[in-house]
Amino acid sequence: MRTRHAACPVLLGDKWVSNSWLHERGQEFVRPCGLDPSIQERYVGDLGGPEPRKYPNISPY
Repeated sequence: MRTRHAACPVLLGDKWVSNSWLHERGQEFVRPCGLDPSIQERYVGDLGGPEPRKYPNISPY
């Protein structure tokens, strides 16, 4: 995968950053997304390990 990144240094004050990822095609068949949070936690942050994450990266808000 090729990505492009750019940033300017902050000389004074704070720097706020936000990322927006644009995909060329959907991934709904590669990583299905269930409606039940217990099903979703299997796929969030999954790096291909045998165990699901203990602390899912799903915000309740």
